[in-house]
Order: sequence, then structure tokens, then C-alpha cells
Amino acid sequence: MPDEKIKISFEEVYSEKVDVNLKKNSALSRAEEHQKNIYVSHQQDTERKKSMLWYNSTFYLALFGLIGGLIAWGSTEIVWSNYDHSIQEYSNIIKQGESLHQLNRMSESDAQKYLAKFSYNPFIAIHLDISLTQSDKTSRSKLLIENIKTRNWIVYVIYDALAGLVIAMFLSAADYVVSKNYNSAIINASVGAFVGLVACGATAWFSNYIYNALGGGKGEGITQAQIIARAISWAMFGSCIAISPGILLFNKRKLLIGVVGGFAGGFLGGLVFDLFANGSLSRFAGIIAIGVFTGVGISLVENALKSGWLMVIDGLLRGKQFVIYKNPTTIGSSPNCEIYLFKDQTVAPRHAAIHITPRGFSIESIGNGPVYVNGANVHKHNLRAGDTINIGASSFNFNSKSAH
Repeated sequence: MPDEKIKISFEEVYSEKVDVNLKKNSALSRAEEHQKNIYVSHQQDTERKKSMLWYNSTFYLALFGLIGGLIAWGSTEIVWSNYDHSIQEYSNIIKQGESLHQLNRMSESDAQKYLAKFSYNPFIAIHLDISLTQSDKTSRSKLLIENIKTRNWIVYVIYDALAGLVIAMFLSAADYVVSKNYNSAIINASVGAFVGLVACGATAWFSNYIYNALGGGKGEGITQAQIIARAISWAMFGSCIAISPGILLFNKRKLLIGVVGGFAGGFLGGLVFDLFANGSLSRFAGIIAIGVFTGVGISLVENALKSGWLMVIDGLLRGKQFVIYKNPTTIGSSPNCEIYLFKDQTVAPRHAAIHITPRGFSIESIGNGPVYVNGANVHKHNLRAGDTINIGASSFNFNSKSAH
């Protein structure tokens, strides 16, 4: 059936009823558009908040420290299962036996029967061996103690080295993973793992010596001296975890940030360890705490000591902060740049460079594309706090605390 034309008379066009309907439709259209704008604005605000959280250094360093701590705990528990507790176990058996003897006036034969239940302990086995003289028992026990201490020292070193490797690897890669610079993330993770392995393994003996010297492991139960001793020895461990970024950048300030932040994180991790009486639970809480607190410590110390930095205010990395350490700090679409602007075809591989000068900071155009500072196209410009920099689709806000 062919479409029929709608016929409207002049009277209907100019009628009040049609005018009212048109106004109603117009109002409905405006209301729908307004609701749509509110929804879009809400979605954008939600995405902006998520972006700001993800690019917050305290958040992502704590997150990567948490992941590193979890993996480190799982790995090190396998190592710790080889720790020999025979010496402590023997001491506890003897103490319990002496207590029973005092209470029940245990005879010599009863004492032998009591000890026979623990013959799996090598010290008890030596004590019960009637073929050995007392001198032989003493010499064998001393040799056994030395062997166990050597074995436990090796376990302790491997434990620290492995934990340091894993946590340092995650913390070293965090900033570059968040910036989607995966080439640099792999390099930094590798260097972090190596430095963590060597530094934490090398200081294991010294930190254990500090722990014992300060009264750790002495006396019954958890004493104040033991808590302080563990916190300080773990603080040394935390410092070793966090130094690799400074070593890789050859930057003293970044190295200091790692040492101080890591020391604070390790200290708090050591305090958490002694909140639990169970050994496995203590190690679980302690290692995770050292990963999280070290990440938080690095971020807080970095924010306190930074002198110049860029905050991305528009673009794919909106909300990300780049602290300026390297001189020069390059900006471009190449992953070899310190500030990597990925997926932006308007940005040259090496587009711009920020220089640290005796008078402060300056930016220079080193690529084919333009660099805008406060809306003006510049080749080289001395930066001041509050300057807005536009490169490609990204906008930065420059800030500084003091001139260099």
C-alpha cells in the first residue's frame, strides 16, 4: 500500500495545541540531552578518579610491594623448610624434662624413657647412645652444633637473598609498568632482582649479627629488645631492596630515597613480624608488610625530597607524576625515553628534553614536532613552577621546589 501524505491545515499549524506539543517535545529533548551529559560527565569523572588512583605512586608502589611480598613469602617458605630447629628443640625437651623431674621426682630410668620418646632429635640420639663415652657425646654434640649453625646460616642467606630478589624486582619495575614502558620495566626488574639478590644476601650475615648483638632471640617470649633488634635488622634488609633504581640512574638523590624509604619500610615490617606468635604466620605478615611499607616509604620520601617534576594533566597518562632525576630527561614516543608517550603519532621518538641547570630546569625541543609552553611554541625555555607544557596529545604541569 503506498504511503499516504499527511495533510495539515493552516488552522492546525497555528493552533495553540500544536504549539504546546512542540514546546513539550523541545523540553523533553533538552531534558534527555541534559541527562545524557550528566551520565557522560559522571562516567568521565569516575574514569578520572580511577586514573588518578592508579597513577598515584603511593598506591601502585604499595600494590607492587604487596604482590612482591606474596610471591616472596611463597618462595622463601620452601627455603625455610630446610631450616634445622634441632638445637632449639633439644633445649625445649631438656627444659621440659627438668620441669617434670622437679615436679614428679623422676628417676634416672624414667628420665631415659622420657628422652627416648624424642630419639628423632639428633642430640637426644647422641645422649641415649650407650656405646659412646661422655667425652664422645660432648665432642659429637659440639660438631653437630657447628654443622647445624652452618646449614642454618646458608638457609638464612638464601632466604634473605630470595626475598630481596622478588620484592626488589617488583618495586623496581612498578613505575615503568604503570607508564606502560615495558622495555624499561624489564630492564629495571632485572637490575632490581640482581641488586636485591646480591645486596640482601651479602648483608644477611651482618643484619643477623646486629639482631643478636641487640638482644634478639634471647630470653623467654617476645621482649622489647627482640622487637627493636628485629626491626633494625629488617630495616637494613629494606634498604637493600630499594636501592636499585638509584644505582641504575646513577643518581644520589634517588639512591638516598631508596635507602631511607627502604629503611622505614623494613623497620615497620620487622615490627609487624613480632605481632604474631606463630613462626609461619609471622613470616607471612612480616614479608608482606616489608613489601608494602617499603613501597609506601619510597613514595613518601620521594615526594618529600623531589626538586622538579611533571604532572600529566591531560593525555593517556593523566594523573601520572614524573620526577626529574636524569639530566637530560627525554620525552618522546620511543620507549628509551624517560617519559614515554606511547600511541601518539604526533610525537617524535625523541621529542623534547628537560635539562637540570645551575639555575633550575629548562625544556628543549629536540625532535621535529612542536613543544608548547603556556601556549607558545618554544625551542628552548627556562621552566618556572606552574608552567603548562603541551607535547602531542599530552599536557604537563611543571613544578619545582628549589633551583639546582
